[in-house]
Amino acid sequence: MFIPETVIRDLEIASGDIIQVDPAEVDGRYDFSLYKKINIDGIEPDRREFRYCIVEAVNNQLIVQQSALDGPIHIDGQEKSLFINDYTKEKFNLTEGSIVDVAYLMSEKKLQIVWRHNHNHSSLSFVTSHSSSSRSAKKESAEQTAASDPFEGRLKDKTVTIMGATETQENFKKLFGSAGINHQLLRGDESGVKISSAVRKSDAVIVITPFTERHAGSQQANKYCKEYNVPFRQSKTYGVKTITNLISVLIFSGLNLASMLTCISAF
Repeated sequence: MFIPETVIRDLEIASGDIIQVDPAEVDGRYDFSLYKKINIDGIEPDRREFRYCIVEAVNNQLIVQQSALDGPIHIDGQEKSLFINDYTKEKFNLTEGSIVDVAYLMSEKKLQIVWRHNHNHSSLSFVTSHSSSSRSAKKESAEQTAASDPFEGRLKDKTVTIMGATETQENFKKLFGSAGINHQLLRGDESGVKISSAVRKSDAVIVITPFTERHAGSQQANKYCKEYNVPFRQSKTYGVKTITNLISVLIFSGLNLASMLTCISAF
């Protein structure tokens, strides 16, 4: 019997666990519950998963090639990319910057998207009143603030360093300014002392690799991030949506993100 991914994640079940299945009120559907936990460690010998991957746009093609937590996707030691076809794009409602989990079976080694994270949720609620112009004004102001700050105020006073893609840095300045983020923008050819100082002050560092390949800055940034325990990722694209979501995952990866997950399908 096929068990939906949302059930697997909600019940935290794994291969070997015993599941109770009862017919649901809707014909053809079933209710699942954990009857007995057998696989205590949750190890799946045939499945490998990469969590919090960023959907990127390259030459008008949506692809997944890196995890915000683990870096580039590898299968048997080789970097792999997942090219998203139109069916998958529509099925998961994917756009550039979407955050997904991908997985493959060792027996097949075919990457598939198994989950889409709902990272654009909002905790804001507004009370409307036709009789109060002040409330309308407050609502409008709050809505404008929420729209201009994709992080919803959660990254205020954090510090993010972006290295590379200097021609797009004005876009980054606008993004960081709206969110109250302390930002540092580097070219990649700075001295090791300057890069070290920038990393030490950072809550996250992102290097845009196509613009730093001729410089040692990327390697130095990675070195100092390891030394100072600062989240570090490389990105082959520099779209604002991609960078926005990469920052979110890097900084919030230590938080409880269960409430931010929305299951779209199953694997």
